[in-house]
Amino acid sequence: MLTTVKSSRRAFSGAALSAGLVDRRRVEVRSGQGGAGHVSYIKHVSPKLFGPGVPAGGNGGRGGDVIFKADPNVISLTNVPRVARAMDGGKGRNRKISGKNASPLVVKVPLGVVVSTEPQEDGEKSVVLADLNKAEQSYIAAFGGAGGHGNVVLDHPHDFTVGDCGEVKHLILELKSIADVGLVGFPNAGKSSLLRALTKARPKIASYPFTTLAPHLGTLRFTDDQDGGYVIADLPGLVEGAHDNVGLGHQFLRHIQRTTALLYVVDGSLGADAALSTLRALQLEVKLYSGEMADRPFIVLVNKCDGL
Repeated sequence: MLTTVKSSRRAFSGAALSAGLVDRRRVEVRSGQGGAGHVSYIKHVSPKLFGPGVPAGGNGGRGGDVIFKADPNVISLTNVPRVARAMDGGKGRNRKISGKNASPLVVKVPLGVVVSTEPQEDGEKSVVLADLNKAEQSYIAAFGGAGGHGNVVLDHPHDFTVGDCGEVKHLILELKSIADVGLVGFPNAGKSSLLRALTKARPKIASYPFTTLAPHLGTLRFTDDQDGGYVIADLPGLVEGAHDNVGLGHQFLRHIQRTTALLYVVDGSLGADAALSTLRALQLEVKLYSGEMADRPFIVLVNKCDGL
């Protein structure tokens, strides 16, 4: 039997999704400790034999693992626990009965989650441990401790051993694969308004820059679509110098790292020359961060043309 923790479902497929997407989380994982072995005896059949009897103490059960598992029905890390702790293994029993192995704790995460070690204060960099980009793909983040031995298997009939401790790790979960199409534009270009017009998502809209500080998702559906539609991400506004981590910088650019295609949203209210200059600046920032990202399919949408 599995113990399962599931993060938030695809709320955008039905009701509106108005809250920002949580796409990065620090998680402390604790696997279960192995159960202790047991000391017990079965009385000697013959009265001529001395001592407490034949050793019959069972072994302890194995502690539970902590497992991250990719689920296509999950889009956010919002409900992933900050501390994921599996159960301890059961203690050994008399009559050579072993303790029960603890169930693994399965934490369901979105497709595209990258599991990494936490950067250390001594300058040691983060190391990628797993890239969960396929449905049902899993990664054992912490192995449960082995169960202890009962006196039935030990040389000395009065001995037993405790179970091994579980593992404790501090990991970073980062969601990079979030949408089919990512909306790319400078702040206040109208990306959130476009998402509201095309989908049921309800991101915050205001006349000031940087209204969107976290990704918002929506699904564009067609009447003859049999594949569930296209997921569109309204991403935080880009600024010049983002490739050098200016503004939201790398935080923005990692959001679009695994979108299938890009949709550049350009403010056309200042005329064609300004719109073309804006487009070139956006494309340059993406290219300087990743040439591979710049080569992906893209669409250009010139917004606010009614202001001309």
